Formats: sequence, structure tokens, C-alpha cells
Amino acid sequence: MRRWLCHGRCFCTVFEETDSLLERVLFAKIPVWLVLIIFMVLTTLGGLWAYAVFKHKVFPYKVMREIRDFVRGDEFDDATLWERFLALTGSENPFELEAGLETNAVDGQVALQTELTEGYYMLYGFFDQDGAPVPTVHLMDMQGAVARTWRFPVVGTSNSPRRITYTQDGVVVANTSGVLRAVDWCGTPLWTREAEGGIGYHHEIDPHQGELTLWRNDVVVSVDVQTGAAREHFALRDLVLANPDEPILSAMLLDSNAATFRYGAENENIRFSPLEQRAGARPVHTRDPYHANAALLNGGRTAAFPDDAVLISLRQVNMIAVVEGSTGRILWRSFFNRPHDPHWYRAGVSVYNNRSNFDHSLIDYQPFEGPREIRVGPEQYDWYRKVTGNHQLLPDGGIVFQGVPGQVVHVDAQGRVLSDIRSRFVMRNGYYLSAGQVAAFESACAN
Repeated sequence: MRRWLCHGRCFCTVFEETDSLLERVLFAKIPVWLVLIIFMVLTTLGGLWAYAVFKHKVFPYKVMREIRDFVRGDEFDDATLWERFLALTGSENPFELEAGLETNAVDGQVALQTELTEGYYMLYGFFDQDGAPVPTVHLMDMQGAVARTWRFPVVGTSNSPRRITYTQDGVVVANTSGVLRAVDWCGTPLWTREAEGGIGYHHEIDPHQGELTLWRNDVVVSVDVQTGAAREHFALRDLVLANPDEPILSAMLLDSNAATFRYGAENENIRFSPLEQRAGARPVHTRDPYHANAALLNGGRTAAFPDDAVLISLRQVNMIAVVEGSTGRILWRSFFNRPHDPHWYRAGVSVYNNRSNFDHSLIDYQPFEGPREIRVGPEQYDWYRKVTGNHQLLPDGGIVFQGVPGQVVHVDAQGRVLSDIRSRFVMRNGYYLSAGQVAAFESACAN
């Protein structure tokens, strides 16, 4: 069936019944003034809608935020955008890691090879619970049997296991990025602290003298083990302000203008870490310019620095530094390659030196004065870890450390491998506990 549309007496357009509206508009020669009016109306409505979306957060604001956050990724996450996309589409298990082992140990999730017969390993990561991976801590004996389990399901803004630690009183503390949670050895919850405004807790937790010291986004805080109350030490902003002559810190700053950081100006609202930069002016060249990943309060561990001194790690600028806790002034520093997880010694520090730009990673010992020593390297155990990493120093000189993703390795004081633990799932860190330590903790539960 045909339809006719005529313009005056001499020109007519024929429409087939299947012609689309667009074709009718294009061939019917609608007056230009009408097209302009329609365009202006649609543009105005579009502008009003855009204003409502960003000002009042109407649809599709939430969807846009979710897409943006997915593309950006979690600031702590090691997965690439493509890996996250595959996980989203179900093409790849988001909890599987490169280790990819198939084993019958610990419900087929962990493989343990060890020369030891006594003691336990505390392992933290994703482990399967009723077919769903859940952030979990397993206490595993040297036969691969699980002696005790603590589960920390994702809540609030927490989205992934970061680290766990335990105190000398047997308190187990888990960091799932947005949330810190503490339970006693028996599993009784003590407290939960969700960071306000989505501000996350970063990487390592250092237990010492009844407190847990770590970065809460761009501020160093110490958290009371029993109550969860936090006290602040200094922020990254203070660190940059207190050290204007430290070139590696100022190199990350944008050229000074009214909207960014300037020495000698008011900088109270300036933040340097990704989550807090979203709410204000960006003072630096990148979204995560320093990537502060560890903070350890001295508290009498060395006489070389004041008790309030804090040992910090800044991955992006390759720096390990001792900082005056009250001012942020750098008292000592040394440089590594994408470092993580430093530890105090009386005369120096040990560092998980990722060496992302080299062929293998190291665990180094750097005296406050004197040449550097390699504690674990390719002669003892050859591994490469591009990002993240931590290690535990043992009283006998041994070291427990993260190897390749999904792996924890235990070496003795001479660097000889005692245990090799590998998981099919994300495994963030592990500790060795002596049989005596575990027995003391367990006795409290028996009572």
C-alpha cells in the first residue's frame, strides 16, 4: 500500500507502508524552523536531565558511577580491566589465580609441601564455602588439616581480602579494604570499623603495644586492638609539606595554581590518595602518586629514632622512610623498586623489594648505616611478584613471605626452603605460628 504526501501542486512524495519515521522526515522536507525548534527543545530537555543526573543523582547516575568504578578498578586490585571484564561476564572465575593447582588438601584448594612436622600456618584469602568464595582465615597444621577457621564475609564497602594479622593476645584482625574487623581467637567478634565515606584501609597491618598501625587512605592511624578506636599520626599532605626539599616527593606535584597544592599556602583540604582526590582538587600528576602501603610505629623497637617515629613504604616513588610521627619530617630514607612491607630491626629495616622492573623479587635488609644485604633472592628462591607482597620475620631468623600469586614460602635463616604453600584462590598473606603459641591461644577458648 502506498501513501502520498504532496507539497503544493507540483511535488509529491510516495511512502511505502514500511517506510520508517526517519525516512518520512528526510524525504518529506519538514520546514527547517520546525526542525530547529525540535532540536532546541530536545537539547534543553537533555541539559535539564544532565543537570538533574549530576546534581540530584537521578537515573542513570548510579549506573554511570558503577561503570566508571568498574573501569577504574579497585585501587588495591591487581587485575587488569580485561580480567575484570572476563570475570564479570562469567568467562573466568574472578577468584582463580595463576597458581591453578588441583589438589585434595583443604577441600582441594591448598597444596602444602613441607619438611616441618610441628607448628601451623595461618593463611588468609578467598576460600570456598558452600560453592561461594568467602574471605577466610585457615589455621592449617603441617599435615594440611585445618585446625581452626575464621570467616570474614564481605560487608559494607569492603570488597576483597587485603591482609590479616594476629596479636600476642590471640586477636585476629582482618582488613578487607573498606572494613577492619577484629575477633578473638575463639571467633567472638570484638569490633568492626567501616571507614567513613568509602575511605579504605591499605595493605599491611602492624600490631604493636596493643595497637594496629596502618594507612587509612592517606592518613597513618593507630587502632586500639580491644576497642577499635583510632588516633591519627600524619597525612601524606603533612609529609609533602614537611619535606619541601625532598625531590622525589615534590616531583609528583602539578605546577602550582590556585586549585592545587602550593608550599606556603593553605592546603588543609588537599588530599593525595585516589578515593579522597575524587572529592576535591587534584594536586598531583596521577591518581595514586605515592601509593602508601605500610606504616609501622617504632614504639621502642629501635633506639636509633624516637618512639613516635613511623616506618612507611611509598611504592610509586620507590621509597622506604622513617618519619617523625608528630610532624611528618623524614628522618631517614632509602630507595628500592616498587617496595612493600618494611619491618623494623634495631639497626635497620627489612623490605619486600618487588623489583617490578627486574627479573626477580628480593627480600632485602638495609642497615640505617652501611651496605644493603639480600636476605632472600634467586640464590635461595627465585620468584617474581609485580605488585603487593609481605613477609614475616621469625625469632629463629626464618622468613615467611608471599611468592608468586597464590603462594606462601617459608625459608630458614640460611634461605633454605622449608615449606611451599600454593592456593587455587586469592591468598593475601600467611604466618607461621609455633605449636606453643597455638596451644596458649586455644587454652583460652577451652576456659
